[in-house]
Amino acid sequence: MADGNEGYYSRSWKLLSRDKGWYKPLLVMAVALFVPIVGALGVLGYELEWARLTAWGVDSSPKQKNVQVGKCIKAGWRGFVSTIGWVIVFALIGAMLTDVTNENSLVTILIDVAGILFAIIMRICALRATVYQNFTAGYRADRITDMLKRDGSGFFRIAGLSVVIQLITGLILFVLALVLLAPVVFSIIGIVAYSGTTEALAYAIVRAFTDVAPWAVLLLFAANFLGVFTDMILVTAVGLWMRQFNVPAWGASGDPLPVTPELPTPDECRPVDPVTPQVSQSEGEAAETPVGSKSEGSAGESDEPQESSTQPDGSQEPTRPEGDDPLA
Repeated sequence: MADGNEGYYSRSWKLLSRDKGWYKPLLVMAVALFVPIVGALGVLGYELEWARLTAWGVDSSPKQKNVQVGKCIKAGWRGFVSTIGWVIVFALIGAMLTDVTNENSLVTILIDVAGILFAIIMRICALRATVYQNFTAGYRADRITDMLKRDGSGFFRIAGLSVVIQLITGLILFVLALVLLAPVVFSIIGIVAYSGTTEALAYAIVRAFTDVAPWAVLLLFAANFLGVFTDMILVTAVGLWMRQFNVPAWGASGDPLPVTPELPTPDECRPVDPVTPQVSQSEGEAAETPVGSKSEGSAGESDEPQESSTQPDGSQEPTRPEGDDPLA
């Protein structure tokens, strides 16, 4: 769950905008999306690698310099492969239900709602594959289900955030389209309607390329930028949601989630007599310390998460962020 009273959007926004010039990587990624296939994979990989740091417990803003583009593309390909199987299955089920029910409007609405939830699950799958640096981790439905069971409310809050933020960005694009394209389009329509000749049609086509095209490219760039912004907020929200499951203590991809200690109830929180001898750390608190946690004295010394010391031999393990990572 979100810490304190802060929601996932406010926490994600703080991480995204904590450094000066935070918007520069977003502008670069908006341009990169014009490059077919490779651009989209690089952008996806950059987003997932940043969210992986967040899931590990690192509060960092998006890296602006010395980004390893090749590794980002590789990470994007891994994220794509980790979800494409689920996407195909979901699409087939949706098509079958639509066909069987003769495109019933209620079924269509239910499929659309399921699609919103499914999109967040795909982000979880891709981020889990990035944590383990192996696409197969995205297909561990049992472990992903365990996380959803532990904090389903947080998952639905992220899904609601995705709806709200996409509605807002869609409205912004609609207004931009009216401002940028509507005057030129109506002018061209007026020329054709008033004249109705072949020459007027040819002139209208030329006007479309010379007048509409530049504004259309600008509008497409704005759509890319807003899309990248939305993805960065949502994938970081998923990283924050996943952080609560103690990622540094994860074992192999198929291992159960580590036990998360529960907070004491108000009745269990009793004041301590300052003159009463306290139980030593080795006899009391140390026995209850979860694997991978930090002591209070060292909590502020490093933002880098510590790796669990108990990992199964020869099995997949979550990959700790290091200096050679594309965004580390």
